[in-house]
Amino acid sequence: MEQTVEQVRPESVDELRDWLIPLFDSANHYFLDLLTADSIIDGIKDGTKQCFVCDDSVIVSEVTEYPNGKVLNIVLVAGKDADKWLSKADAFFTEMAKLNGCKAIITTGRIGWKKLNASLGYKMYGEYRKEIT
Repeated sequence: MEQTVEQVRPESVDELRDWLIPLFDSANHYFLDLLTADSIIDGIKDGTKQCFVCDDSVIVSEVTEYPNGKVLNIVLVAGKDADKWLSKADAFFTEMAKLNGCKAIITTGRIGWKKLNASLGYKMYGEYRKEIT
């Protein structure tokens, strides 16, 4: 079965809210819980974030503009069976990055993503994090 990537339109995000929130919450703790499900939904509604569904998984992105170019930032990925849909999603996001004039796609994630991402041409760079308490 071929996987498709479908955008969640801002005007329809509330209809999917009950399905999206647990997925957002399941991945957010890897991001220090800096985002909330409500802040992601608000970002989708105001257009600062984009939300896509592929099979039973969700991907949230945003285009970030820097002085010397733009990047497509994959903010959050949540779901299961990434090996079944990641290749299709990567092709979709690569095209999206090109259409938006982005120089790169950037994402962070658990070390478990390394093998799948490497097979799609992603290079792993380290992130050093110091949590301030």
